Amino acid sequence: MTIKLKTGREITVIEASLDQRDRLMDCTKVVLDKDGNFKEIKNMHSTITKWLRALVDNCSDKFILELSLEEKIEIFSILQEGVLTGKGKASNSK
Repeated sequence: MTIKLKTGREITVIEASLDQRDRLMDCTKVVLDKDGNFKEIKNMHSTITKWLRALVDNCSDKFILELSLEEKIEIFSILQEGVLTGKGKASNSK
């Protein structure tokens, strides 16, 4: 699937297996306060890089370094939405 970012840059998203989606979801640590309200996300930059490498076609260091922070966040949000809505195939499906 090709996605056009707000900046006009186009990226191709790779479909993730169920196992891969689980590993990606596990790398983000969400911290809640004592009342259960969102407080912060830890490991954000390494998490975004991991998601980009796993789910963007032809992703390289050069590509990642060329992206603005806004583009990285936009891509990450799009990728996360796809994973959270359950799009993709199970790892053992054909």
